[in-house]
Amino acid sequence: MSAAHHLCRLLGAVLPTERRDGLELDPDLRGLFAIQNRMPGLWNFPPAEARRRAGKSGKLSRPLGVPQVETTDLDWDLPLRRYTPPDARGGWVYFHGGGFVLGDLRSHDTICQRLAAASGRTLVAVDYRLAPEHPFPAAVDDGLAAWNHLAPLLGDDVVVGGDSAGGNLAAVVAQARPSVRPSRQILIYPATDRGSTLPSVDRFSEGLLLTRAFSDWFMEHYLQGADVKDPRVSPLFGELHDLPPSEVLVAGWDPLRDEGIAYHEALLAAGSSSTLTRFDTMPHGFMQLAGASRGASAALDEIGRLAR
Repeated sequence: MSAAHHLCRLLGAVLPTERRDGLELDPDLRGLFAIQNRMPGLWNFPPAEARRRAGKSGKLSRPLGVPQVETTDLDWDLPLRRYTPPDARGGWVYFHGGGFVLGDLRSHDTICQRLAAASGRTLVAVDYRLAPEHPFPAAVDDGLAAWNHLAPLLGDDVVVGGDSAGGNLAAVVAQARPSVRPSRQILIYPATDRGSTLPSVDRFSEGLLLTRAFSDWFMEHYLQGADVKDPRVSPLFGELHDLPPSEVLVAGWDPLRDEGIAYHEALLAAGSSSTLTRFDTMPHGFMQLAGASRGASAALDEIGRLAR
């Protein structure tokens, strides 16, 4: 554990228990958020500067990787990175989070190592184009192109998945009914309704990784006037029947929590198979915090096992 992680845990141990909506925040993260909330939010900066700052600050809490996972950068139209665990069986096409503005192969490198190791699958991470330089639907177009390229190469058991904005892209790919059907969807705190007014939006709007101001900043750069009811923006409004089985994973302390639950319930209502898993002490983006939180680290590995 780094000195920074140790400091966050010590601070969290002396801070009072924090509860919202009847849920307690993971104690290892109380100190981290107390420090973070004294710093300017990334939404106060232009995207290029926000990316630089996110890359620097993310090193403090990023999870440790897994040495036995082989990592290879692939040559294609978009940057791709393949993670191959020992005795790999099956594949996984993975889209990173970051609100369609932040995130890349580096930001999720150790996360993808851990997911590949826990799942036993060969995972390929996709570095799709980001807004505002490439607004909607560039990320969707890249996601579909990457799936259509990779899925035939990864065999007949390939899951599609991602976190946050990446969970949105994974859901959109599955709804597109590609010629190679995903064997499953792994949707990790997914963005499914970009106009949501569900209760969690207000209850967890401040003091966490994803604030209301940050969410608005992301959508302003990504949508640039696009319709929030477009199913490629908000897959909750898409055609949900006859989709691959879904694992929908939500964080308790997350403004996106209720739209993830709503997506799970809508899948069931449409006759598709879906399983909901809740991590009630965790905030949005907890996989990025697995280096600072024992609970987040355990949750990250559990997500990988769910994809086996």
